[in-house]
Amino acid sequence: MRDGIVHWEAFDDRHPTLSFTFQDQNLKTESGLYRYQRAKALPSGDLPGICKLSFWDLTESLEPPLPPWAEPDPEDNEYGGFHCCTDPPLDQTHKESLAKLATQHGTVLEFVRKPKKKKLQ
Repeated sequence: MRDGIVHWEAFDDRHPTLSFTFQDQNLKTESGLYRYQRAKALPSGDLPGICKLSFWDLTESLEPPLPPWAEPDPEDNEYGGFHCCTDPPLDQTHKESLAKLATQHGTVLEFVRKPKKKKLQ
């Protein structure tokens, strides 16, 4: 995700499902979203990009549809109850359609690389 555009590469097929978090009232605030992004930092220390897709997008706008199902994460006390999944996109065209829908809703937060440590000399 760069400059408000979600690229199809965001929907890779290295995972058996796509992971989503239902956006409760807390995640509709700017501070709540930043806290969520920091809580979901990647093992590398990078902060994940966050985009929006609605239930309508996944079930009605996308062909074929990717209906989500609840899959609570018991290891995440704060957000685990809001965790949902869908099947991964079928092919390149499906990924591009997902990216277009996510871009239409706007990128909520951009991907942020962990700052590199400066070497002492």
